[in-house]
Amino acid sequence: MTDRKLHLKTKRKILFFFFLGIASALYSQEKSIPEPIQHMFEGTWIYNDTFQTNTIVILFEPDKDYAVFRDIGNGMAPSRTLHAFQKENLLVIPAVQHGNDYTEMRVIQGKLHVRTKPINWDDKGHIVNSGPLETRVFKRSAHKKKTSGPY
Repeated sequence: MTDRKLHLKTKRKILFFFFLGIASALYSQEKSIPEPIQHMFEGTWIYNDTFQTNTIVILFEPDKDYAVFRDIGNGMAPSRTLHAFQKENLLVIPAVQHGNDYTEMRVIQGKLHVRTKPINWDDKGHIVNSGPLETRVFKRSAHKKKTSGPY
């Protein structure tokens, strides 16, 4: 009789940990960015300067908690791909040492306002100081470019 009770306890423990694993897996699934935010930001954006045109593409992958931000630039250098995260109604690219400066994006009246803050780092990887926010206003591309597929 004691062997049977021990066997039932073992089964209960196994079932408990099995359901606990399923519950934690469901809870820890990535939350995707809401569709209204995706529709607001997604697409090809262009900034026209006196001598050149700067292009960026913002994509959203299903069930991901970030946007794919592809800085094509003027096409002379290779493009850069970064991840932007939602923070209220902004998309934010955190600063990375030897990588990129702090960047936040907001759509206002159909135009993408990209604000960048230059960051200075010390030898230990700490932020020493940061410069003022620099803003560029991008317009949505009039013609549809392919924005899906590999970045």
